[in-house]
Amino acid sequence: MSELDKILGSETPITPAPAFAQNVMRAVRQEAAAPPPIRFPWGRLLTGAAATAGVIVMAGATPLLGAETASGLAQSFDWLKHVILSSGVAWMAGGALLSYLSVKLSLRLTH
Repeated sequence: MSELDKILGSETPITPAPAFAQNVMRAVRQEAAAPPPIRFPWGRLLTGAAATAGVIVMAGATPLLGAETASGLAQSFDWLKHVILSSGVAWMAGGALLSYLSVKLSLRLTH
C-alpha cells in the first residue's frame, strides 16, 4: 500500500483550532454591526439623463419647426447646449452609464 493510500485510508478525526468558533462569531458580529453600504443616487442620475435626452430630442426637432419659432428655440438650445457641454454633464452621464453597464456585464458573466 502506498503512503498516500495509508494517509487517505486512516480515519483520524479533523478538529478545528480551539478558538475557531470564537473567531468566526466575532467576524459575524463585526459584519452585522457594520453600517449599510451607501446607496447609489439613481434619482439624480435618471433626472440628469432625462434632461440630457430632452435637450438632444429638442435640438434635433428644432429644424422641423417654423422659421421664427425655430430661431427662438435654437437660441435657447444653443445656450443650454453650451451650459451642458461646458459643465461636463454629458461626460458625467456617459461615465455613469459606462460604469453601470460594465458592472451589469460583469455580474451577468459571474452568475
